[in-house]
Amino acid sequence: MTLQLHLPSLRPIPVLLGIGLAFAAVTAARLSAQGNHAVNKSHLALYVGTPLALSVAYGQFFGRAYENRFVEQDGLRLVAEPGLRGGKLRAGYVVGGGMGLGYALEAGAMREWRGRDSSKLLFGSEIHGSLTPLDIGFGAYGASGARTRLALSLGIIYR
Repeated sequence: MTLQLHLPSLRPIPVLLGIGLAFAAVTAARLSAQGNHAVNKSHLALYVGTPLALSVAYGQFFGRAYENRFVEQDGLRLVAEPGLRGGKLRAGYVVGGGMGLGYALEAGAMREWRGRDSSKLLFGSEIHGSLTPLDIGFGAYGASGARTRLALSLGIIYR
């Protein structure tokens, strides 16, 4: 009798982005302990890109604001992003700095409305860079038995 273990194949891009997200979460915990006051605000943005085509992202930011630092705020952002060709849920660490500069490292789940893998929930991660009001994102999503999807987006942040 032979015991066979079947492990899902790991896609290198989502794994590397996931490691970056874990590093960001540790950094977020360290920085949040040094914050001056709590911040809770909404996030609204319009995105174009692949694979969602056109999407609207709405979410909440929970974090800390700082005085007299280059990093003006950091914390957790939760986002729902329905689009024409699919939808995403994202959660991650966000840093906002002076002059509208910022970045976000997020883990996410995505589902496409049509296509050969439309019945599968894909998991991955994204990195976003922003110069308010513009936001550029790159990520990768995958699942066992599904093609890896690259997520590229250009957005306008309303708030």
